[in-house]
Amino acid sequence: MNFFKKIDRYSLLISRMLIFTVIILAMTMRFFYLDNVPEGFSIDEITSSITIQCLATEGIDASNTPYPFFSDLGFGTPQTPVYIYPAVLWTKIFGFSITSFRAFTVFCFTLTLVGLFLLARRFWGWEYAVWVLLLASISPWTWFLSRLAYEPSMALFYFIWGTYFFFYPTTTWSMILSGLFFSACIYAYPPMQLFVPLILALLFVYKKYMQKITVSQLILFGVALFFSLLPFMIYLSSPSQTRWFNEITILSASYWQLSQRTFSFSVLVLELLKNYFSEFNPGFLWRNAHGEKFTYTSTHFGLLGWLEALSLISGIFFMIKHFLIRRKNLEPTLINRPYCFFLIVGIVIGIIPVAFINPIYGVPSGNRVMGAWAFAYLFFGYWIWVTVKRWPRLVHLYSLTALLFTSIFFHFYFTQYRRESIGLFRPIPKYYAKSAKTEEDWTKFMLRYRFENLTCRLYMMMYHGDSCSSSYVQWGAMKSVLKRFSR
Repeated sequence: MNFFKKIDRYSLLISRMLIFTVIILAMTMRFFYLDNVPEGFSIDEITSSITIQCLATEGIDASNTPYPFFSDLGFGTPQTPVYIYPAVLWTKIFGFSITSFRAFTVFCFTLTLVGLFLLARRFWGWEYAVWVLLLASISPWTWFLSRLAYEPSMALFYFIWGTYFFFYPTTTWSMILSGLFFSACIYAYPPMQLFVPLILALLFVYKKYMQKITVSQLILFGVALFFSLLPFMIYLSSPSQTRWFNEITILSASYWQLSQRTFSFSVLVLELLKNYFSEFNPGFLWRNAHGEKFTYTSTHFGLLGWLEALSLISGIFFMIKHFLIRRKNLEPTLINRPYCFFLIVGIVIGIIPVAFINPIYGVPSGNRVMGAWAFAYLFFGYWIWVTVKRWPRLVHLYSLTALLFTSIFFHFYFTQYRRESIGLFRPIPKYYAKSAKTEEDWTKFMLRYRFENLTCRLYMMMYHGDSCSSSYVQWGAMKSVLKRFSR
């Protein structure tokens, strides 16, 4: 008997070591090969990076606007101050390269995982927090986006830390910090402008259930949130924000005109429901059969992985056992219903922003439902933690599944995904710029990409040594010459 007990004890130890190995591997591999996987630079990354480099070197953005509040280059989402200015400090230390720009996002997402771990520990302790960290570290949902020089994952950073300080043992500073982080979250990414006000109502209700909250604490939180959002409230009426709203949401008149449909309340509701429930398509969640853009996912993995599927299966089995066939001699249930309800409602609210997105910009979408990510992984981690507490040997299944999935996922990501995403990230301009040796080569490069202002200028700044201003002048001069010859 002692022999088998020893085997059991050592096997549990090995499984726990596997869990920590996978977590460390995932944390490390997120920084690996940033300059070449994905290859090239997407237009969103180029827009962000040229803005950051121009601000870091000359205090202007790519359109020569000095220290803009939001940098708007005329297309895409205006560059948010809570992303570009911290990135300016980062690049002043680590330089201007594809690796550096992307490493800033990875670093911030690593801090996001630390915040999620601390938040989970605050709710249910260390063991629960480790399971949540394991799941979140190898999540396909955020893996792709967290390796890009792009701002959506920054919204998660601000949201997680805002939530952590919100549930921290209440002090004056924790409530002020929470308000500031939630304010930054609203600045960080447009879908959060709808998500944060809705989720704050849920957080206040659950905090009141968990612990006492005083009027003075609410006032501190509200003052920090309100005054830090005042500049943003003024910005909401700006032309760039109006342009973005008209382009991307189904609430704008232009959406109904372009779709050649007559607006009515019933049609709007059906469109909202269609967009919302598209997120629950199993093909999108586990296989991505709908082929969302390769920026955020691939054709072989959806938003969720194998461990998330096991978590749901385990949770369903556990609930059936404890609620449908419960017997008097069974131990009390381990399920905390208010916490489960809190997480489910959080997931439901987190998906709401995608309902208002114009389908041509990607519906279903992984990045526009970022708000649901934290609640989803707290939920998945909860069921794994509960089932392991009830049946400890399940740790073998979960740890081996995590290791197997991580191995296959990383192999796919660093090989096949690198090839299949080439069309979107367009590495050819980078290769031409890196191979240019003479001024004649650079002239040819500028002519070849004469219709791509930001792409051409960014690579000139990276590999030719141009400043933001000089690249702007050279680009303008070339366009003037071409215009004269075209006449």
